[in-house]
Order: sequence, then C-alpha cells, then structure tokens
Amino acid sequence: MSKLKVFLTVIPALALICIGAFFPKIIAKFLDIQNTGNASYNPIESVRLEIKTDIPSLGKLAMLSSMDSNITISESKANMTTEEVMEAVYSGLQPYIDSQLLTYAEYEVYMQPSLVQSSNNQNLQGIVWWVTISGEPSDYCFLDLAIDDETGQILRINYSVEDPTDNIGGLEALYILSDIYFSGLSMNYYENYAVPDLEDTYVGDNTVAIRYRFGDVVYGEVNVDMYVHEHGFYMEFPNV
Repeated sequence: MSKLKVFLTVIPALALICIGAFFPKIIAKFLDIQNTGNASYNPIESVRLEIKTDIPSLGKLAMLSSMDSNITISESKANMTTEEVMEAVYSGLQPYIDSQLLTYAEYEVYMQPSLVQSSNNQNLQGIVWWVTISGEPSDYCFLDLAIDDETGQILRINYSVEDPTDNIGGLEALYILSDIYFSGLSMNYYENYAVPDLEDTYVGDNTVAIRYRFGDVVYGEVNVDMYVHEHGFYMEFPNV
C-alpha cells in the first residue's frame, strides 16, 4: 500500500517537471507559427548630430588641419540649406573679386555637407560644406571652397584659371589674399603670426608663398600656408 502511495506521489511530480521544462519551447513554437510571414519592428531612435557651436575660427582651422574623418551627411542634418550656402559663397567671394584676385564663370556647381572630425581631439568636429564651382570648358576656371555650416565663413579657398590676365599676382596678391581670408574669419593681427619657414623652401617657378603659424593652448599649433602662382592661388594646413 505504501509503495502505491509513493508511486502516485512521484509520477505527478515528474509530470510537472517535464511540463515545466518543455512549456517555454512549446510557447515559443506556437508564437513562431503565429508570427510567420508577419514583419516586426523595434523602435530605433533617430540619429542626431551633437555639434559644438562655440568653436572659434582658429579651432575650425585646427579641425581642417588635423581631420582624419570626413563623413558625407544628408542636407537635412546640416544647419544651412543649399540656397544659404550659395548666398554665403557669393558674399564671401565678393571681396576677392573686388580686389581682382579672381574672376570666374559659374557653369557647374557641386556642394555636399560633411561631418569633419579629428581623432586627436574629440572636441574638434563640425559640419563643412565642400563646394566646387567650374567654368565653361572653353574658358576654364575652378574654385574649391570649404564653407563652415555654422557661420557661412570660407574656411578654405583654392582657385585656378586658364587665362589669368585680368587678375593680379605676385607678392601683392599674396598679401591681399591673406588680408581678405583672415578678415573673413575675424582673425585680427594675423600678420603677427607670419613665419619665414617657406622663404628658404622651393615652391616652384612664378610662385610666392607665406606661412602663418598660430599657437593655442586648446587647439595646439595651426599652420596656414598660402601660395600664389601665375594661374591662381591655394592654401594648405600642414602639420609640421
């Protein structure tokens, strides 16, 4: 009799253990059958760009100098619209035109916003619009610009033209280029930062150059090299 009682006690217990072990799998199988052919979605928070807005002009130049990441983004992520960028381009180029540093014809225009970052300084990141303007093939000219998305200022300008007869050149053009560029960035007393590094360096025939070296406890050393040649001018931001 006692054996029968033990048997009747053990069997239900084992049955409950088995049901408990396989119950989750049964439920999962049932749900898989129910959801077959039905798409499911998990909510994903939209990507947001957190860009510091208190970086001064020297910090923006340091960003270009040390950038090692240039990520193309959509126009909706930028602060400026394409129309506002072109307005900034026209406004920024006018002093160069008035000073006879450049003339250009607008045949093709390309612009793209990008997130520029520096791995050496995580605080140095910002959105820059890369803008290129080219003239007609029969009267070639080319402008390559970097426009700050926050301020609309020209952070970089390179210019070349096939026929430069209407533009001034040489040292006069070099000093005018420096003045217009740094004035546009509201960088006063820039002339105090000129260094003779390029005076003893060969930069090519019919080419004059000057280097400005800025030092800052936050952004480090920033070099701005400007070159004027017989077909235009360009600038670089070397780490030396």
